[in-house]
Formats: sequence, C-alpha cells, structure tokens
Amino acid sequence: MACKGILKILMVIFNSAIFLAGVATVIIGVLVEISRRHVLGVLDKFKDISAELAPLANAGYLLIAVGAVIAFMGFLGCCGACCENKCMLMIFFIIILIVFVVEVVAAVVALLYQPKAEKLLDKIRQNVAKSIRENYGQNDIITIAWNETMSLVHHISLFCFRMEHLCCMDEFD
Repeated sequence: MACKGILKILMVIFNSAIFLAGVATVIIGVLVEISRRHVLGVLDKFKDISAELAPLANAGYLLIAVGAVIAFMGFLGCCGACCENKCMLMIFFIIILIVFVVEVVAAVVALLYQPKAEKLLDKIRQNVAKSIRENYGQNDIITIAWNETMSLVHHISLFCFRMEHLCCMDEFD
C-alpha cells in the first residue's frame, strides 16, 4: 500500500513538472511569435538567407502546439494519478506512446536527411559569413546583433570555463 502511495506522489510531482514545462514552452512560443516580425524584417535584408530560413518562420506556432500537447499530457497524468482515473491515465499513456513513435520516426528522418541538412547549414554559414564581411559596421542592426551575440558567447564560454575549472580542481591538485 505504501508503494502505491509513493508512486502516486511521484507521478503527481513529475507530471506537475511536465505541465509547467508545457506552459513555459507555450509562453516561449508566444514570445517568439511576438518578436517574429522584427526577426523576419532583419532576415528580409539578406536575399540568400531568408528563403532558406522560411520554415523557421512558423517556429513560434510549433512551440505553442508542442507546449500545449506537453501541458495537456502533464495535466492528464497529474489528474489521472491524483484521482486514480483510469481513463485519464490511459489517454496519458497513449499520448506518451504516440510521442515515442514520433520521436523514433523523427530520428530516422534526421539520419536520412543528414547530408542534405549539412549542405544547407554549410550554405547558410557561408552566406552569413559573407553578409558579416559586407554589412558589419555599415548596418547598425547587424552590427548590434553580432556584437550582442559575441558578447553572449564570450560570457557563456567564461562561465563554462570557470565551472569546468571548479569541477576539475581536485584532478589537478
């Protein structure tokens, strides 16, 4: 009987976390959609890049949809565990199964299209490098964006270096 209670509490805790993650994903998707116009305005200035990144224009909607499904899953799992409702738990596990199958299919598709994706990313990398050489310092939007990006990368790399140094101090002593 105690084991059942512990499992019930764990199910509620984990599904509450899943629900909150889903809500956070929906909020991020909404924020992406709000700022999408500004990003697309910047990308429209680059003729070579914007056509290749067109599928990313719907990333906000994708985040909202995925977040809603995750939040729904968390809700079903949490309420199903609290109320011990078999119908809710069955729907929860069916959705988990569907998500697992979709992940396996996505992994296979990613492996099949890996060379094409690498070519696309290489082309984008070359176009971005070309546009930086041509527009950096001349276009305020691009200059500010790259300065902020490089500053962020610098801060992240310093943080990672410090964390690695702190974690590995025992190895060098």
